[in-house]
Amino acid sequence: MVAPIPRWVYDSMLARALGIGAVAATSTAVAVIGWPHLTQAHLNPGGDTGKYTYREGSTCAMGASGSWVDPINVVFYGPDSGANYNRVASHASRGDHGGWGYHQGTTQYFLTHGWCRQRDQQSNSNCQGVGCLPLPPCQPQYHMRYLTGRTSSGSYDYDPSIGYYNLAAAHHEECSTCGHSVDDNNGSNSGGGFNMAREDIRENWVDSGYHPYGQTQYWDNKQHFLQCDGGTAWGSGEVMFVQIPSCGDYPPGTSCK
Repeated sequence: MVAPIPRWVYDSMLARALGIGAVAATSTAVAVIGWPHLTQAHLNPGGDTGKYTYREGSTCAMGASGSWVDPINVVFYGPDSGANYNRVASHASRGDHGGWGYHQGTTQYFLTHGWCRQRDQQSNSNCQGVGCLPLPPCQPQYHMRYLTGRTSSGSYDYDPSIGYYNLAAAHHEECSTCGHSVDDNNGSNSGGGFNMAREDIRENWVDSGYHPYGQTQYWDNKQHFLQCDGGTAWGSGEVMFVQIPSCGDYPPGTSCK
């Protein structure tokens, strides 16, 4: 009997056949760049799924832009229920994934199927403040908050196209007299802090690692956010999908990441 082709192999074969850059539309009218065979029935940006994180104490009311904090710019997904925030945290902490091994920062919320839920976890690349010995001065860092998608009943949500998924809002922060602020899009770091962090994940998890790249969706979450240092940061509106498969789906001889 011929063994079934693992999902990551099928995806890469199909990508080569279709060619990266093909554009289609999902059933939710969200543009998909590169992977027309993936459509989200449960992951519904702007509907059941918020496009941004929300401030603590907000109700995650759709369209309440005054409560938005950071754009969601990465979705980590996988076929098994273990593809949740714990697996994201484990991968993020690896040195060959950028070494985002600390878990510090303020609380933000995500909207998922009617639930305004506190982030499940967060990862950052430098130890900051309490818990760091000795206490370091402010250091530039990568930082992301993330939440495993939930159903209306509160259980982990399963999307028939991509499996279980995690919404992530990643950014790079610089230091200023007011503390951390996301890199200004008009500053020296081209593209701004939101796009910098997404591309760092692409480089360390996909290009240099062995995580299959799923697709890029255009969510149009390009709200401009004024930072405490007077700069302005915004994302490109593009959300990158990165697969975090179970160990059994990796090719023979490859370290399970």
